[in-house]
Amino acid sequence: MVDLTKFLRGYMMKKTLLVAALTCCLFTTPHLFAQQATDSNFIEVNKLKYGTELIAVGNINVSLSETISLKPDTVEFSISYLTEGKTPTEASDTNTKNMKALMTYLQQLNIKEQDITTVGYKNYEQLSPEPITSPANQKYQTLITIQAKIPSDQLYAVIKTLDQQGINNLDKVKDTDNTYSFAIKQVADNADTTKQQAEKKYQLIAEQLKAQGINQLIIDKYNNQPVSQSTNNIKTYYVENTIKINTKQFDQLGKIIAKAEELKMTINNDFQYSVSDNTKNKAIADAETKLLAKLQEKARRSLSSADYQLGAPQNLSVFNTEINAPIYPINRYAKNDGIMLGAVANSPEQISIQPPSQYDLTVTMNGNFDILKKISK
Repeated sequence: MVDLTKFLRGYMMKKTLLVAALTCCLFTTPHLFAQQATDSNFIEVNKLKYGTELIAVGNINVSLSETISLKPDTVEFSISYLTEGKTPTEASDTNTKNMKALMTYLQQLNIKEQDITTVGYKNYEQLSPEPITSPANQKYQTLITIQAKIPSDQLYAVIKTLDQQGINNLDKVKDTDNTYSFAIKQVADNADTTKQQAEKKYQLIAEQLKAQGINQLIIDKYNNQPVSQSTNNIKTYYVENTIKINTKQFDQLGKIIAKAEELKMTINNDFQYSVSDNTKNKAIADAETKLLAKLQEKARRSLSSADYQLGAPQNLSVFNTEINAPIYPINRYAKNDGIMLGAVANSPEQISIQPPSQYDLTVTMNGNFDILKKISK
């Protein structure tokens, strides 16, 4: 008779083992299929690239750089114009009129509108003092400061004498014993007259004080100068306009500068030379062809054995570095960066607009090449 308990236990164990086996197959089968597919794809790609006699067994990374020297063909600089007026409209109208004249001239030189950019425009006002009286009414003043030692019992007599001469201040000199200071002040239409009047009054006072027993007078300060005039604050309005010019016409720079000088404008201290994108891109494309041949030769020399051959590149990357961009002339045109009103800031002798002789560009190529080996038969 069959033991039912043992039968059921054996049945359950077999069932568990079967489930575990099926689960294993479920998880391992896709991985095996993927691996087999990858291996199959690699073999097919290898056959397409190298046929049936060579196989890629690894790869090699190499890098190479080359410096290209180009001649600058583009210049960029700015021109500023500052105008003033008694009203905002006056300042603005003058600025607009002459800026239009410059723009018209630039168009006559075949400089296109898209190569001229307004980079700054502002208007503002300033207050400045202006004398109320005219220069013809200018007055002059002579001031003589005198020190004298005055006994206490004579102080009031001296005050009375000075008062008669229109001198109302008598000050004690600090840290002295009975030494006092007073000033003679005379104002006249010119410097000589006021000087003579002040000296005459000094002699008269000296004689009167001497009669009172005060013999020693010391001139502490002497000054003869124009009298400061009363002023009004006058408001002046300004408009400042700055344009940037980009051009390849180096032969026209002198004409542009001359026109700006004629219009009382300022050439700013910002000349910079560069190479246009079209020129750079063409030079880089030419360099890439040569670099690839050199890169392949470098990789070929790096192979460790004659049993190996260099295959096709898996990937190539190229980048460039501008060593000296933008380029500024050694002697800049303007002698300062500020905008100057009225007169041009620079004389012809200071103009230096000769472009630099070369513009250096470094092109770097990185490559990852297959390493091939013959298939043994």
